[in-house]
Amino acid sequence: MHANHMRLTKKLQRQQLDELESSEACPIPNRSLLYQLQPVAVGTPMVEGLSSYLNRLAIEHTVGATDLIELDIFPLGKTASEDRRGRRRLFHANCYLMNGSESHTQEWVHALELATLQTGLDALTLLPYSRLCEGSWIRRKRAWCPHCLEAWKRGRSKIYDPLLWSIKVTYRCPFHRIRLEDSCGYCGRSCMLLAGRSQPGYCAWCLNWLGRSKGPRDQSVPDPYELWCSDQTAALIAAMSKGLPILGVDAIAQALEKHLMSKTGISRSSIAEFTGCTRRS
Repeated sequence: MHANHMRLTKKLQRQQLDELESSEACPIPNRSLLYQLQPVAVGTPMVEGLSSYLNRLAIEHTVGATDLIELDIFPLGKTASEDRRGRRRLFHANCYLMNGSESHTQEWVHALELATLQTGLDALTLLPYSRLCEGSWIRRKRAWCPHCLEAWKRGRSKIYDPLLWSIKVTYRCPFHRIRLEDSCGYCGRSCMLLAGRSQPGYCAWCLNWLGRSKGPRDQSVPDPYELWCSDQTAALIAAMSKGLPILGVDAIAQALEKHLMSKTGISRSSIAEFTGCTRRS
């Protein structure tokens, strides 16, 4: 009786195994090399910049950004010198280009998407405008609005560096209308977008909070041109959420010519005379 029971048990076990093997196995999700960090404020004028995303990703792994880039998946590890110091110097000199350069941005977007399995990280860059600017729009050093930082800290929101702050012609915060700061109010030093000890909202040198400045608050009357530039830059970033293609190098010239010729009737010669440029320029 016991022997029959054992045979029946083994038969049932074999049947169960056969059923498991023949049935469709549950798909195992892909594992990412790095933490699947969610970017901040995607689709808004205050979308996070790619350099800020890399910085926060490094912090999540309790390392500096310059340690994280030692991974072979990142563009720098394959193209730079074998000398570690040389790689890091090259990274610090060119890291700002990942936010909006035809020669760097796509590579960094691809590498970070591969490492995190996040998609759509190109939305954290000026990729649609990269052929127009080729990095010339991007600040080499950090700038920030202390009012924004302070509001995020008090509201316990994520602290990050918006792409908007990395663009040269964003002179003022479009929301608080104050000039962006670019040097620490404590030690007086400026820093690169990514540094060895960089952390959003804090000075990379003295590690003090940048949401409060020890200097006098900006009491100057806003320059209308600076406000206009900052507002238009925010509008350009917001427009990227509509799925803009990568614009050609002559996109601005074509748009200007189409608008001016069709709606105002102004000739190219009169524009050249008014601006002091040649007709070709």
